[in-house]
Amino acid sequence: MRYNVQGVDEATGKPRSVVVEAESAGEAMTLARAEGVRPRSVAAESPTASAPAGGRPDWPPANARGYPALRVLAVWYRIIAFLSAGVALVATIWGLRLMGDPGTRELGVLVVLAAVVWGAVSFVTLLALAEGIQLALDMASDLKEIRDDLNER
Repeated sequence: MRYNVQGVDEATGKPRSVVVEAESAGEAMTLARAEGVRPRSVAAESPTASAPAGGRPDWPPANARGYPALRVLAVWYRIIAFLSAGVALVATIWGLRLMGDPGTRELGVLVVLAAVVWGAVSFVTLLALAEGIQLALDMASDLKEIRDDLNER
């Protein structure tokens, strides 16, 4: 069975983890000591976890880690942005039809102007908000990966 042993590198004193094949957690700790790691914790790897070239299991997948409510909120804002653009398009078409009638020409112009301005501002604002949330989530994920990579050394 594969074990992930977290500990401290005896040569550098920095946190380090190693993945070893062993029959028990005790044997995994012994093998980690042989590799120069003073063990602090041992965890059996899940048989479904995939181990990339670096030896670290990639579970849970990077895109599924942390902040699920913010991910939902980002998708929600993106959907509302496109819905508001659709409503603005419908209102613009309605305003253009009003402009064709002699008695409602002024109302049609107001509806078209309001729909274009409101649609553009709401679409850009909501889309920027969704992108900002996604950017913050991506930064958090990237910083976590950097921290984990530095802790492995």
